[in-house]
Formats: sequence, C-alpha cells, structure tokens
Amino acid sequence: MSNHSLPKVSVQHSVATEVDPGAGRAVFITAIINGTDAPIAAGVALSASDDIILGKNTNISFDPPLQCATAETATPATGVTIAYFIARGTRTTGN
Repeated sequence: MSNHSLPKVSVQHSVATEVDPGAGRAVFITAIINGTDAPIAAGVALSASDDIILGKNTNISFDPPLQCATAETATPATGVTIAYFIARGTRTTGN
C-alpha cells in the first residue's frame, strides 16, 4: 500500500475554546494540562458526557487517545490546555 493512501493526522491544541468535530467525527484527546493552582470541576466540559475533573497543576497523557463520543464537543476551562485530533468517530455515547 502506498503511503499516499494513509490518513493524515495532526495533533492540535485548544485553550478555553470549544472543539467541535462535526457530524460523524470524534475528538480524540491525547493530553490535558491544568496550568492553574486550583482543582477544576469541569476542566474539560463535554457536551454529551460527564465533564473531566482536574486537580491543580495536573498533566494527563492518553495513549491510546481518549475518544469522546461522536459529534461531542470538548471545551477546556480557562487555564486548561488539551492536545487533540479529530477523526472519524465510532462511538455515539459516553467518553
């Protein structure tokens, strides 16, 4: 198989901005960084699942990436950064 047929994936990051994967796609989170000195009850707000709670100065890496539900948005709180990519989703509920 030619390398030209492989999917191209690039990891991006978001700080306090909603990540909307669009219909039929999912957000795959590779890392979450809480750069604040306080715990955050909704460190990453998910539109169709429970929010991700973060302790102060927490850094979490996901290998394999954490797949959010298909079409679910992910919004990091102020002071939180997420590294993510968007790909075709297979799950419809849960996180």
